[in-house]
Amino acid sequence: MDGTEGLPLFATGCNSVRRPRQNRVTPWGTIEATHHKGTLMGNRGDLHAPDGSLGRPWRSRRWISCLLDTGDGWRAPMDEPGRNYPLFFHDEAVALAAGHRPCGECRPDALAAFIEAWKIGHGLKLRDWLPLREIDRRLHHARLFEMRHRRRVGVTNLPNGVFIWCPKFDARPLHVVGSFAHPWQHQGYDDPRHLTELCGPTYQISSSPIIATLRGGYVPA
Repeated sequence: MDGTEGLPLFATGCNSVRRPRQNRVTPWGTIEATHHKGTLMGNRGDLHAPDGSLGRPWRSRRWISCLLDTGDGWRAPMDEPGRNYPLFFHDEAVALAAGHRPCGECRPDALAAFIEAWKIGHGLKLRDWLPLREIDRRLHHARLFEMRHRRRVGVTNLPNGVFIWCPKFDARPLHVVGSFAHPWQHQGYDDPRHLTELCGPTYQISSSPIIATLRGGYVPA
């Protein structure tokens, strides 16, 4: 599924061409149109404009990532004007960088692991009570603030799954795995480059709460 199901066809001469919908999320959190499919679906609430197109970047501060299909007959809800505007991610590392946590309904095990890693990464005790609304509040604050004020980051000792940006090296978001940075684009990842090759200032794309959670041991699907 790429989220284009049920869209109108736009005629070009004698042929009908299906245009991709604006529903693919980048690590920056922006929403773009592309024919490339996603492996996870996202939800930020009803984002529809009156004509059915994307009208706003978010409505709720509860941003989640969902399975497209659980394998037992459950499938992610598709386009529902007034309720849900489906978004799609290449993988969970992109979803996390964009500020989406796991869904508790279709990904309960992932959410439990995320909460545990959040506690560890933020210096809490595992027995401490941590409501989801507090996680959502913290993530939303980080999205709004850090989107406008990108923080510089060192390239050593970064946890796996973090996205960084090194504009003098590559204009694309870079996905860190081990000692390597994988340039990202909608179709996937380019050949990895060693982190020692990066030059110039480097900035974090993943928010500080997400980086702390990855340090706490969360492993993106």
